[in-house]
Amino acid sequence: MRILFLGDIDDIPGLEAIKVLLPDMKKELRPDFIIVNGENAAKGLGIDKESYDIITNLGVDIITLGNHTWSNREVYSLMEDEDTRLLRPVNFTEDNPGQGLRIVEKDGKKLAVLVFHGQESIINILGKEIFSHNMNPFIAADEIL
Repeated sequence: MRILFLGDIDDIPGLEAIKVLLPDMKKELRPDFIIVNGENAAKGLGIDKESYDIITNLGVDIITLGNHTWSNREVYSLMEDEDTRLLRPVNFTEDNPGQGLRIVEKDGKKLAVLVFHGQESIINILGKEIFSHNMNPFIAADEIL
């Protein structure tokens, strides 16, 4: 199975680069699945409908998000779409919209995709991380498994 994963698409230069480079990469590498990180696609903070459409129209199967998941309000409506290709970190608490785990099927192949948000801070404030909407990624992985 061939999986093409492209790192952080950041703002207009990142969107322009993927529009130019991805078609040739698809021809050369013939990936079964294409995953990109798009959490900075909308002016460097989050993703919006316009950047989501640009990325998905290029044939990307999954767009991962991270600590900037909620930086753009448009992400909420994108997450509500049952056919969305967006994945937020799975270790965000359950009260957050969207999914962090998806099984993608294409051409008779299946791929499980999980997104985890790392714990960026070691400073505890009343026992909570600065990013309090996520739990320890290792605990979340154990629960999923």
